[in-house]
Amino acid sequence: MSEDYKFTSIEAAAFKSTLEKHPGAAVIDVRDVDFGQDGGVLNGSMHVPVNTIDANPDTVLQFKDTPACFVYCRSSGRRAHRSAHAIQTAFPEKPVYLVKGGIRALVQTLPASEFTQHE
Repeated sequence: MSEDYKFTSIEAAAFKSTLEKHPGAAVIDVRDVDFGQDGGVLNGSMHVPVNTIDANPDTVLQFKDTPACFVYCRSSGRRAHRSAHAIQTAFPEKPVYLVKGGIRALVQTLPASEFTQHE
């Protein structure tokens, strides 16, 4: 069986410029127990833990009307890949971007004012 989905991996340095090309895009933080760690929470992001997506694949339907989705976790490893895959499978024509290096890379790239500390 071949996989027809294809999300795009982007460097954290390209995140802002790519996001600006998609006004109204969803920025999705899929961290679970580590949510808010490693630099806090990216302002404007939505917290949709990967375990929620795994348990109920219909969770991604909330992104139906967004022009694009940007997905990350702590380092954009397995959790972000699984989530990006689920979104891309549900919406094959939608641009879905995985932010390489996750929140750790974003914290190193974006100014501190782009983040809120999570309690």
